[in-house]
Amino acid sequence: GSRLFVGDLSYEIDTDQLRKFFEKWGPVNDCFLPQDRTTGKPRGFGFVTFRDAADAKLAVAQADGTELDGRQLRVNVAEDTRGPPPPTQPTQRASKWGTKAEDDEDDERERRYEADEDAAKPDFGLSGALAKDENTGNVYKGHVLKWTEPDDARKP
Repeated sequence: GSRLFVGDLSYEIDTDQLRKFFEKWGPVNDCFLPQDRTTGKPRGFGFVTFRDAADAKLAVAQADGTELDGRQLRVNVAEDTRGPPPPTQPTQRASKWGTKAEDDEDDERERRYEADEDAAKPDFGLSGALAKDENTGNVYKGHVLKWTEPDDARKP
C-alpha cells in the first residue's frame, strides 16, 4: 500500500513538517496526525500517504530508524484495522417485519391475550361478566357489569 504508519514522532511536529520530511521519497497525498480527544494534543504517531506505492516502499526502507526532531522514527506500511465492510444485503420489509396478514394475526393474538389477562383479574366482590362480541366471540377489553334486574344496579 501507499499509506505509511510513522511512530515515535515528537509531540511538537506538525503536518507540514512531516510532509516536507517525507517528500524526499516522492509526492505525498496526505499527512494525518491523530490528536487525543480530551486534550487535543498530538498522540505521537501519524500517517503519510504517498501517491505511488513504490515511493512508499522506498520511504519505509530509508526512513525507518532515521531521526526527525530529535526522535528516532518507526516507519512501516499502515495496516487497515477497520477490516472489510460488512456485506450489504437487501432488506425486504415483508420478510423482516411480516406481511400485513401476519401483522393482523399478531394483533388478534395480542387482543386475545389481553382479554384472558383481564378475565383473570379479581372482581373485588362485584358480580359481573365479560362482554363478548356476538359475531366473533372475542372478549371485549375491560369488564362490563351485567345485572339481571335494573334495581340491582342501585343497591350498595
